[in-house]
Amino acid sequence: MVRLGDRLVSAGVIDAEQLREALRTTARTGERLGEALVREGRCTEAAIAEALARQLGLPMATEADLAAPADGMTTLIDPDFARRRLAVPLRLEDDVLVLAVADPADQELLDELRFATGHPLRPLVATPSALRRALALMGGGGSAGELLALRREVAALRAQLGRLEKVVTGAEGTEDGLDD
Repeated sequence: MVRLGDRLVSAGVIDAEQLREALRTTARTGERLGEALVREGRCTEAAIAEALARQLGLPMATEADLAAPADGMTTLIDPDFARRRLAVPLRLEDDVLVLAVADPADQELLDELRFATGHPLRPLVATPSALRRALALMGGGGSAGELLALRREVAALRAQLGRLEKVVTGAEGTEDGLDD
């Protein structure tokens, strides 16, 4: 199996020297490689999650998955545990619990979840920030500051959507030949 750092290098996300520096950091701090790379600004959470998903042959959780878990999912996992370990239950498929996690290679986490829920698991990969947003929206808690940050993010996304709609509307007007 190709290691995460090697996958990031081969994908051009980081270079070999950045990988060596990050590995030295992880040896010193005990952090996971992805956490160190993101903290140091070497790559994004999304790049780490995508590389991890490819490495493990797992799908990524979609925004739709995270925005609308099936009814009853919030009762399967203790909210404090879900926030602490970044695990979001999404749905049951033939008694298999489909859930989004930041680190699907964490066997201890998966074992705890299997035991706590009584279901076999099918993990999907998601970024830590996407999982935190989903948990806050699910009522999985979070501080008033986190809720305010989410509201600001939604407002910014709505503003961006409005700008994109104007661009698309403007582009549609030029394609019909009226600007010739």
